[in-house]
Amino acid sequence: MTVISVMANPVFRDLKIEVILHDNGDADITEIRQLNIDNEGTEGYIVIGNLEGSEIKNFSVSDEDGEFINEGSWDVDRSRSQKARRCGIVKKSDGLELCWGLGNKNGANTYLIKYTVTGLVRSYYESDGFNWMFITRNMTPSPEMASVTITAPDLEGGLPEDSVKAWAFGFKGEVELGGGEVNVYTTDPMSSEQAMIVLLELPKGMLHPTMSDGGTFEDVRKTAFEGSDYKEYTWYQQFWNDLKSDVESLLLLLFFGLLGVFGIYTGISTRRERKKLLETVDWYREIPVNGNLVRASALYNAFYLSGGIKNEDLISALVLRLVRTGTLRVENRYVAPTGFKKILGREGTMQDCIVIGEFNEKNRLLQTSSLRKLYDIMRQSSGDDLVLQPNELNRWMRAHETEVMDFINSIDNKISKKEARKSIDDVRKVYGLKKFLSDFTLANERHLSEVALWNDYLVYATLYGVADQVMADMKKLNPEYLQLNQIARNLTDRNVVPMLTAATFSSAKSVRQSVESRNRGRGGSSSFGGGGGFRGGGSGGGVR
Repeated sequence: MTVISVMANPVFRDLKIEVILHDNGDADITEIRQLNIDNEGTEGYIVIGNLEGSEIKNFSVSDEDGEFINEGSWDVDRSRSQKARRCGIVKKSDGLELCWGLGNKNGANTYLIKYTVTGLVRSYYESDGFNWMFITRNMTPSPEMASVTITAPDLEGGLPEDSVKAWAFGFKGEVELGGGEVNVYTTDPMSSEQAMIVLLELPKGMLHPTMSDGGTFEDVRKTAFEGSDYKEYTWYQQFWNDLKSDVESLLLLLFFGLLGVFGIYTGISTRRERKKLLETVDWYREIPVNGNLVRASALYNAFYLSGGIKNEDLISALVLRLVRTGTLRVENRYVAPTGFKKILGREGTMQDCIVIGEFNEKNRLLQTSSLRKLYDIMRQSSGDDLVLQPNELNRWMRAHETEVMDFINSIDNKISKKEARKSIDDVRKVYGLKKFLSDFTLANERHLSEVALWNDYLVYATLYGVADQVMADMKKLNPEYLQLNQIARNLTDRNVVPMLTAATFSSAKSVRQSVESRNRGRGGSSSFGGGGGFRGGGSGGGVR
């Protein structure tokens, strides 16, 4: 019986890159390449271009049998046997190629490649750092797994995570800071069009690079961010970065001093204007601004520098609006056992659950993009059974940052006092409803025309943060309302609905903090796009 072994094309199992930063900005780089090779190709090679004054030194290759002979200049046009256990460099007009012979042993091979990059870390006006492509595009084959670990062993404790910033581009993966290291790694196999670009920012004085690019690191970062899904800093963060140097300390202190004076003046002016508004506003019993909770919140907060309607209350009101319109329903459903209860053979139980209904586009109370986005999040979180559990919502939101941030941005509808004054009638209605709800028992609103609006009042009482007081007032005025009205019972439910509102807000807050931390270079997912202005890397590499 004859056994025929069929070898596949070369397979790049894993690429581990270790980067050791030195005080002068040079870096010792070690690449551990695990490949399964066949008869195809004679050599492995690494493309390094865009050196911009850096040099590649101390190139060496070894495997489990020892170190290869470094020939210096490399001749590509040779057989595999002629290249075996040898390495060298091909110099090109736009950079160079680090090359080594694959050897005559097919199957699993591990190659240890070492080299030094001078001036990897460059000096900039306000900080130091680099934007370097460690893994090139159009590599054949592309690695199934890849990682870059950056350390600075000469620093006591290594790279401090509270002051180092890192971003990554060109692939699907993660950035982690901690333990004195920066770790960048893939979460999906890389394809030929992908690359691994790392942008690293270090505070001044941590290292002392001998090479300078001039200009600001902020310009490097902005170029790298173009086409990425990283967001720009706020204007004051950019201003801080532009001026953050010892020479500018006095100017910076003066600027923030003037900013503080202006803030105090603005705060006093805003409080006076709000006080004057509250003195003249009357009760308003209807639903303001056509039921748009986000708009109502923005008009209310235009006359607050701090305080006002909280995001937590706005999100809770939006959830209750979905309950109020029947889009979400509280129903008693059978819940199957999970986890240890399932393993132990426990029976399921009947529980009150949130059930996802249909979204009525024609309902005027639902005609805002924020409500549609929130509904879509909840529907997708609920799975095929359309029964939403808080843990399902939490897991889905953490795994879908883009959709969650789209919703969060839709409720961050801040407007200025100047803009709010143009809609002063709506402002008066928004404040007037708050005053009416705060004085609910004084109004003694028992008649049916008002009770028809009580469901909506509960939503707005949540928005204004006075829900407990209004519910207590309603019980005094009309106890039967909360007992007989199904929607009212759902809105005032003390078990399922509060769990849902709390889960929605806490998950959204967690995602927002994660995204903001990621944008500031504090770790998180990489960006598939962006990374422009990189040094190193280029196109090609792998096996040929």
